[in-house]
Amino acid sequence: MIDVQGATEVPVADEQMQVIYTTDPATSCSVTGPSDTVPNVTLGFSMNFDRDGAMYSAIGKVGGPGEANGTYTVECDGDAVVGPAMNVGALTATVLMIVAAVGLATLGVILLIVGLVLRASAKKRN
Repeated sequence: MIDVQGATEVPVADEQMQVIYTTDPATSCSVTGPSDTVPNVTLGFSMNFDRDGAMYSAIGKVGGPGEANGTYTVECDGDAVVGPAMNVGALTATVLMIVAAVGLATLGVILLIVGLVLRASAKKRN
């Protein structure tokens, strides 16, 4: 993470998107790109994370697909950090795997109990 303090340089290579996060949604930032073209800073989705007990929310982006590679300058009127986008797909997959694991564990316990009951009732018949 890069702490934004005054005009802060943010390197972008290989169309890698960096996200601007802040603790105050009223914070506004200006971004100057490495070319004469005005960079697209619209993120299009929301991301939040906790850092040192403070909740950060995404308010914009730097670079990304279709944007120029090079050094961008970010300046904000409040506390902000710039860092990589969170991998929402990997997070979703992890949550789904945890839910599936809990479901399978529950099914395993139920089948174990059913098996023990059937075994006990079969022993009583003999």
